[in-house]
Amino acid sequence: LVYLVCLVCLVCLVYLVCLVCLVRLVCLVCLVCLVCLVYLVCLVCLVCLVFLVLLVHLVYRTGERTVKLFFCFHRRDAEDPEEMIFHLPSPLPLCAFVPLSLCAFAPLPLCAFIPLPLCPLTTHLISNNLPLSVSARGVLRGKRGRPNPSYKGEIAMKILFFGPNGSGKGTQGAIVKEKYGIPHIETGVIFRDNISRGTDLGKEAKGYIDRGELVPDSITIPMILNRLKEDDCKDGWLLDGFPRNLAQAEALDKALQEEGITLDIVIEMVLDRQIAKNRIMGRRLCVNDNNHPNNIYIDAIKPNGDKCRICGGDLKTRSDDQDEEAIDQRHNIYYDTETGTMAGVNYFKALSAKNNGVPRIIELDGRPGVKEVSAELLAKLDAQE
Repeated sequence: LVYLVCLVCLVCLVYLVCLVCLVRLVCLVCLVCLVCLVYLVCLVCLVCLVFLVLLVHLVYRTGERTVKLFFCFHRRDAEDPEEMIFHLPSPLPLCAFVPLSLCAFAPLPLCAFIPLPLCPLTTHLISNNLPLSVSARGVLRGKRGRPNPSYKGEIAMKILFFGPNGSGKGTQGAIVKEKYGIPHIETGVIFRDNISRGTDLGKEAKGYIDRGELVPDSITIPMILNRLKEDDCKDGWLLDGFPRNLAQAEALDKALQEEGITLDIVIEMVLDRQIAKNRIMGRRLCVNDNNHPNNIYIDAIKPNGDKCRICGGDLKTRSDDQDEEAIDQRHNIYYDTETGTMAGVNYFKALSAKNNGVPRIIELDGRPGVKEVSAELLAKLDAQE
């Protein structure tokens, strides 16, 4: 429809110019030059308009309101017909697009109506087969309005991270933050930040904390959403420490959907409960440097007797690391598959199965050392599944 309207306007404009020139008895050469100039200007505008229509089509297909353009210098043949992923392997296809478009708008006097079926054909070729196209930054959306994380050009990095105390989740989160440049967000830090800044939510949360009560989800989730909307989260984030139970998982998923925020990946550190407990109770702190890792239950960082394996300094323990009752209480919440954290993990797994693998689920074996686990994690994050 856009093409037809522009074509009619172009014909009218050219013949109007011809009529004016004839009435004023302008010389033939000037007439031809003027008509060609007007035609060329209109043609360029028309080509730009068609390209704009393609962009609008891309926005509609991807479900994104804003499309940031960039070029990918590699070829990929999309297998999913619902994908709207475009690539520019080299400058050549871009050069090919211009004559293709010009051919679609042949000289008006000879074939004014021949190009009409070619425009949809050109659109179809560009949308499906021609290597030239446009990519949206991040993960493109398909038919269901959810992202397709299989696109490797830009990896989606909006992540929930689950793992029991003692699994090394915090260490792996820091590695992901360093590798991909996304913020590692912890709910405790969010609480402290809101309270210190005196926000309305922070004041409400402080009241509950001062009374020794749990902060309700109606305060916690808006705090989290406000944090996820900050500028440093525009390219991704890693949320750690929330949700802690099934109800929070359901509420968070609903809130993210209402805000139009896509959850791309859920990472689960899988570790036996007893191993996790041993790792907590086996931690030892070096009196010279707390950053010297020592643990009597992990062979890779086992101390030399009662001395630091790095500097030979004396070792000490944290009182909360030796509180079995407190450890068991935290693990009771995490390993509860009915209403606890594991129930929340299973909720997102069911959501992924329902939505064709979105969010993507990554399970990590937490038993090996830090380097082995981080290597597996980064490989899975980079992998195109």
